[in-house]
Formats: sequence, structure tokens, C-alpha cells
Amino acid sequence: MMAVLANELIAAFPDCVTADGSLDLAKLTGALETGIDGQHSANAVLEAEIESYELTWSTKAQTKQEVRRDAGLTLAPVNGTESSFAQARNLVIAGDQVSALKVLQRPVLGMGGVKAVYCHLSPDLDQCYATLSLVRPLLRDDGCCFVFCDDAAALAYQRKLCDEVLGSNNFLATLVWQPDERASLKYILLYARANYDFTIGLLPRTAEANQRYKNPDNDPRGLWQSDNLSVKTYSRSCDYPITTPAGRVVNPPKGSCWRLSKESFARAVADNRIWFGADGNNVPRIKRFLSEVKDGLVPTSILLPKEMGSLAATQAEQGAELTLTAALAQHLLTLANLTTKADADPNDVVLLLGECSACAQMATSLTALNLEREAQYRFIWLASDQGLTWLYDLQRARELTAPALRRLELVSNARAHVAVPLNSYRQDMLWALLETPQHDALAQLYAYLVESGKDLSARIERLELGRYQLLNYDHNHIWFCAEPDIDVELIRAVASCPQEQRPQRLLCSEDSFASDSAKINCCEHAALLLGPDVLTIV
Repeated sequence: MMAVLANELIAAFPDCVTADGSLDLAKLTGALETGIDGQHSANAVLEAEIESYELTWSTKAQTKQEVRRDAGLTLAPVNGTESSFAQARNLVIAGDQVSALKVLQRPVLGMGGVKAVYCHLSPDLDQCYATLSLVRPLLRDDGCCFVFCDDAAALAYQRKLCDEVLGSNNFLATLVWQPDERASLKYILLYARANYDFTIGLLPRTAEANQRYKNPDNDPRGLWQSDNLSVKTYSRSCDYPITTPAGRVVNPPKGSCWRLSKESFARAVADNRIWFGADGNNVPRIKRFLSEVKDGLVPTSILLPKEMGSLAATQAEQGAELTLTAALAQHLLTLANLTTKADADPNDVVLLLGECSACAQMATSLTALNLEREAQYRFIWLASDQGLTWLYDLQRARELTAPALRRLELVSNARAHVAVPLNSYRQDMLWALLETPQHDALAQLYAYLVESGKDLSARIERLELGRYQLLNYDHNHIWFCAEPDIDVELIRAVASCPQEQRPQRLLCSEDSFASDSAKINCCEHAALLLGPDVLTIV
């Protein structure tokens, strides 16, 4: 029981793990004593820590506090255009990266989390640390993170930074990519959210790999290739002489033994799973059948132009200056182990951060993968207008239909959005509108969706109900009204709708009621006609 608890704490607090992988109780105590604003509680006693090997800089403590501080922002559709209403499973968000990641915490977790993150980090240590710290909570337990490094110097400090924030025990591999035959190497760090839950994806089998399988003895089980029967992990029970069908006595190489015990070897021979050569006189080898191997190839960490394509050739072909090839982008998505066609999960989301051209290539490859697998993978991209230009150019170059996008931007959070449960309604729970700039109905609805952790990509429709104009979110999941002079007429109009067409929740803007008495009457009528938890004032 204690071991399970320790593993869960290590997974939750990777920065509180020692070099040998055990839990550092002193650091864990400090992390638990730190409040949401980054300040230690009044009862916390801070003792001088024993210094250890770590990456540190002068503003690291302030950065940790900044990560915990609320951004004071929310999201709203760009210009509130009509395209904001149609369902678009992919989100493109403009604004400061760190602030956007703070705002995305609730809605992304409400969507089930992120399956994979691709990020090209800034050389600024503060921004790197903040980005990784905010990315980690967004990952699903079976998710992973790719961190792109331009050179060996970046690899050195970013590996240490990632170890601290994502957990050294969650490190999987350093992928070494050569963009062209004579180009300098680039590096991609691969981390799991939780090493014990992540399974790396298999690459599609190639014709070249399948050509290694033959069937010289016409085995009815089909094509096979032979594998070495000896191993260097010595075991006395597997060290014995073997007599070949031709009468030759064979022993394992010095310091090695057979991979099978004498009893298991006898069963394998009886099942025709041992190959002694065409004349029966060769050193025995074990047969591996193509029909029994995994439906895919185990990936390697060396990514060469032969397999990943030449970056220069890709640029020349598509007439654009890129930082990734299409083959490399799809390779990374495959390593992230996105679900296959048979059980495609529409909740598989990829988060794209960093260089415009690289993220555009990743988004384009995800679109191609959707077509190939008849899947519905989604992406959230923190991008600028330049990034969208890259995306549309790549879509045209590869003759793909551009994915449906919903463009959002960071705006000031006018107020805290608090649901008022009507079964505990009191006059003093109705607060006055703060002296902040007013937003239109669509922006107000989005602010509520962000605070409530709702899916920001669901369809929104305009709805006319009597003299009121409403927004219908996600097929009657939420109706939102920000019209002026709301009174009980709205409640009666909603109650007159057939039961199956009524909203699960009716939102009304705090400042839209005709008066305080009208607000109270609406609350009382809603409790009677719609139910105690349907009307929510925001």
C-alpha cells in the first residue's frame, strides 16, 4: 500500500524526486505548503535545504510563483464572427503562450486532457520552465511530450529542465534527427506523462522488413526468419549441449547460454520451431513467424533523411521554408501512439506550441492521418496569423481539405463566474457587476465555458424565443441569454418548450435583469417550472 502511494506521489510531483528515483520528502513538504499564489503558508517553517545538483537561475523562484498566479484572462472568439458558431473540433488561440496555457487548464481537462504535446521551447529559461510546468497537468496519463532542441547546447539544459518538471523517471528517449545529408543534427526529447501508463506506438511494417521472412522448409504457418538461440544472460539450466539432426554436438558460445531450457527446447523442436539449416548440421536458431510478430516495427531513435525525407527537398517542392518534413511529423504522431482506425478515439488531442512552420506541418500531418485512418484527431494550436498562412499553404500543397478551425483570442476576464444554486438562493448572493468593460453575449458565454471546463469547440447556434435572442450551446446543453430587461416571460417561454427540447442549463447574465425583483421572480419561477438547478446567473 505504501509503495502504491509513493508511486502516485512521484507521478503527481515529479520535481520532488531524488536522483535515484525515490521521493524527496523535504521537497514534497515544501510543494504542499505552497499556496495557489505561490506564497508559503503562515505556519510553514522554511529550513535551509541541502544543496544538490540542479539547474537554477536568478529568477527561478519568481517564475514558480508566476506559474501559480491567475492570468486574469479568458478566451473569446476572434471578432465574434459567424464562423465562431459552427462546430470546429480544432482550436487556434492567439496571445501570450504562458497566459494561454493557464487559461486552457480547465477546458482542456474538461475535454479529457491532451494525448501529445509538440513544443519548440524559447531559449528564455523562465518561459521554458513556465511552459513545461503548465503543459504537464494538461497531459493524459497515457500522453507524451516532444520537446524540440536545435543544437547540443539546447539539448543539455532543456534535458535537465525537462527532467525537473516532467520527471526524470518519465524520460523515454532522445530522438536524433538529421534534416539533410550534410546538415547538423537536431534533437527531440520524448517524455511520458506517466511512464507506467504510456505505450510507444509502432511504425507501419515496410516491404523491406517483410522481405526478410522466407519459408525454405514450406512450414504451413507461413513466412519466418531465424533468430539467435543464444543469450549472454547466463543461466546454468540453459547451458547444455545440443545434438543436431546431422549428429553434430553444439554448445552455446563461451560465457553465454541458450535462451530456452532443455525442456522448452525439446518442445520447440517437436513443434518445428528450431532451424538447423537445410542439411540439419548448422548451429540451431529459433524460428520467428511473420504471422506472430507485432503488426508494426519498433521505432529507433535515429531519424535519417532516407526515412524522414530531405528537409531541403521538401522546401523546394512546397515552395516554403519549413522546419519539419511531413514524414517526420507523421512519425512523431505515430510514436505518440494515437489510436488506430479500429478504435479511433475522438478525444485524442494534440497540443502544438512553438515555431509556426513546424506546428503547421504537425497540424497538416494530423489532418492527413485523419483521412488515412478515418479518425477524428484534434489539435489545439497556440498560433499567430502567420502560422495560419503556413497551414493553408501546406494544405494546398498536399491537396488536403483544410480542417475546420475555431479561432480564439485572450481577452480580459471581466469577472469571476460563479454558479448560483437556486436551492440555496439568498438576496446577498446576487452581486453587482464589476466596473469592467462589457463583452458581447458570445464572449460572455465563452468566459463561462472556460471557467466551467466545457468543450470550446462545440457547436453554438442562435435561438429566438419570443422577444429574446439566445445562444444554444452543444444541442441544448446550455442556453445563454444576455438580452436586456429579462423577466419571468423568459422562464415561461422556456417552460413552454417540449421537455426534450429544453436546455439542461439556462444561463442569464447578471446585469440583464430588469430589476432585482425581476431577478428574484425569475429564480423562483425557474425553480418551480424548470427545476432547482437549471437557471444559473453569471
